[in-house]
Amino acid sequence: MTVFAIEAEPNSSAIDPRLTSVRVQLRKILPDHGFRLIESRSERLAAGSTLACDLGAGRVAETTLESDVDGRVTLRCTFQEGDAPPFQTVVDAPENQLFFYERSLRDGARVLIGVGAR
Repeated sequence: MTVFAIEAEPNSSAIDPRLTSVRVQLRKILPDHGFRLIESRSERLAAGSTLACDLGAGRVAETTLESDVDGRVTLRCTFQEGDAPPFQTVVDAPENQLFFYERSLRDGARVLIGVGAR
């Protein structure tokens, strides 16, 4: 499992060199934005295990592997910012498929959370 957080900056074309491999997907999601990698974590997970990605400033993105059956994974993605109620979604996806979810932060910034399971 890999979880990574990316800050999206409007009206910018800058892209962090560490994000070159996902540049095309990022430009489709948020055209006219620049992108900076905040944090990235990778770890092998068993069903029921969670991988946390600390974004700093009281922000945490967690991904829990709910199940891994017949080439499909079910993931519970949670984003917490300080004492605000957490955002949570469940994603059912094929293995080896990268997906993103976006959150607007209290300070007006936008963050994309990328998740991939193989």
